[in-house]
Amino acid sequence: MGSPRDDFLQLAHTQFPDLTNPEMHFVRAATLGRFARYGGQTVEANTPLTAAPWNQLPMIRAEVIRWLCMDQSIIRYIDPKGLGIVCARIEGLLDLAHLKVPFPLVFVKCSIRGGVDLRWSETQLLSFPGSYSGPFTGAGLAVHGDLFLCDGFQAEGELQLSGATITGRLDCTSGVFRNPGSIALRGSRSNGAKNNDPSHVVVFVIFLPALFALPL
Repeated sequence: MGSPRDDFLQLAHTQFPDLTNPEMHFVRAATLGRFARYGGQTVEANTPLTAAPWNQLPMIRAEVIRWLCMDQSIIRYIDPKGLGIVCARIEGLLDLAHLKVPFPLVFVKCSIRGGVDLRWSETQLLSFPGSYSGPFTGAGLAVHGDLFLCDGFQAEGELQLSGATITGRLDCTSGVFRNPGSIALRGSRSNGAKNNDPSHVVVFVIFLPALFALPL
C-alpha cells in the first residue's frame, strides 16, 4: 500500500498523463509545504524580465494549479502552507474564479501573461511579488489575509479590484500597472484593507497614458 503522497501523485498523473517535470516538482512541493523553485538563486535574484526570456522559464500549466485549488478530493493532500512557485512561466489564464481556496497562494517572480481571474473567489493570503501578469480581475474577491502586488509586480491591462474585501494589508509598493489609453487599476473603497498603516506605505507607479482609479 502506498503512502498518501504516493496516492496523490498517482491522481495527478491520472488527471494529467502528460505532466511535465517542472509540474511534477510543483505537485510534490505542494504536499510538503515547500516552494517550487526553478532556475537557482542566480535567477531568483533577478526579475523574470532580466533572468531569461519569458519562453525560457520552466512552464506550469494554469489548469494544474486550478485543479489543485478546485478538486475537494485533492485539496486534503495540500500542505496548509499552501502553493508557492518561484521563477516559472504559468501557461494560460490562471482561472480561480468562484473558488474557495483554503490555503495561501504565492507566485514569486513568475510570468502569468495569460492573466489572473479571481472574480468572486475566496482565498487566504495572495502574494505576487516581482511577478508579471496580464489582465488581473478580482471583482468581488475576498482575501482573508494580505494581498501583495509589490516588489516590482507588473500588470499589463486593467487590474480590477472592484468590490474586493481584504482583511489584511493591500501592499502595492513598487507595483507597476500599465493599460495605455484606459484605467490601469480600478477598485472600490478598501473594504477593510489595512493600507493606512504608516509602516506599510502603498506606492502606485503608473505609466501614462494609463489612468488610475482607486479611491482609498
